Parts: sequence; structure tokens; C-alpha cells
Amino acid sequence: MGGAYLFHDLRADDARLTLAVLASAAERGARVLNHARCRTVSAYTQGGRTAEIETDGGRLTLRAAVVVNATGVWAGRFLQEAGLPGRTQLAPAKGAHLVLPAALLGNDVAVSLPVPGDRRTVSVVRQGPFCFVGSTDSHEPADVDAPGVGERDVDYVLRALNRRLGRLSPTAGRRRCRRAQRRPVAPPPHRARGRGPGHGDRRQAHHLPRDGGGHGRPGL
Repeated sequence: MGGAYLFHDLRADDARLTLAVLASAAERGARVLNHARCRTVSAYTQGGRTAEIETDGGRLTLRAAVVVNATGVWAGRFLQEAGLPGRTQLAPAKGAHLVLPAALLGNDVAVSLPVPGDRRTVSVVRQGPFCFVGSTDSHEPADVDAPGVGERDVDYVLRALNRRLGRLSPTAGRRRCRRAQRRPVAPPPHRARGRGPGHGDRRQAHHLPRDGGGHGRPGL
């Protein structure tokens, strides 16, 4: 063994975290609109942009110096629907996990295992009676609204587990729960597209668009 570490700070309840951020913003004067949808955003003129917001009670027109597009993997779709030019394309990367019984793996703490054949690792994180094992990284074409876990994802995760633990049958991951999610990243090199669960990356880019003033909509 070359080394090890123990961590306690990487667990969060994403739903509660989102509510905490909204509550903190409201305390500082932000107006929070539930079930609202931004329909259009104007070009940058006279020091700001105008946004049309659709709510349950009708429509609102807002004027702001800065508009933040925090729609994640749907950022490109939002720009298109809002009528805004988007020179930087996003490539929604997929991460897949297997959910296995903790008794099957036997770990009391989170473990990171190297994946044979590449430079990535998969994590085995215990949560009560279950362990979440993953994640993969791939740029395979798929529906952003419904990311799925394919057989290549399952094989990738099981290969890392069996290399170190040797306890799981080839069908173990297929009998249990699977989950997948998308994350927005910069487009991958052409050679990495469609190559499978271990060939993605998490590149990011920062730019300032120059549409009508060059301000009011920085991109990350």
C-alpha cells in the first residue's frame, strides 16, 4: 500500500443545500420565485438585460445588470429557447453509480479504488445499509433528461471492485439498483467521445461574450 487517507467532509443533502442557498439569498433581499420559468432574455443594451419570467400568476418583466444561467446540463437548451447566442457548447458528461448492499462489500468507511487500465478511481461510499459505488465518466450520446446506466457502465464499476475485492459475481451489479446523473463540462477532445465509461473528463472554460457590450452574461 502506497498510502491512505480518511475524510469526513464530502457528504451533503443536495435538496437541503439548495433550500439553504435560497433561504440565504432571500434573507439578503433576493426574490425567490417557485415554479417560474425564464422565457426570453434580451441582448445586452444600456447596461443590462431584460428577462421575461413566466409564473403561475402570469408574467414578470425584470431588468438586471447580470443574468446568471445556472441551469446545468440544460444551459445550452436555455440559451436557445431564450433567443441568446451561445458560442460555447456544453457536453453533458454522464456519471453512473451502482447501489449495492453494504454487507456485500464489508467496508465501514469510504474507499477509493483504482480502475484497471486507466488513471481513474471509483469510490465505495457507505450510506446506512447500502454502498454507492462509482462514478463513471463518459460523453456517450444520450437523452439529457433521462440518463441511463448501460452494461458498459456496470462492467466498468465491477471491474474495479473485483480487482481489489474479488467478491462480486458478474451479475451482482445487474441485480441491484443503478443511478446516473449528468454534469455540464466543456466539450471533450474528439478522441474521447463515445469511448465509454472511463474516457470522459471534466474540463471547464471561462469566457466573456461580446454580444452588444461584452458584459452581463459571463460563461463558466
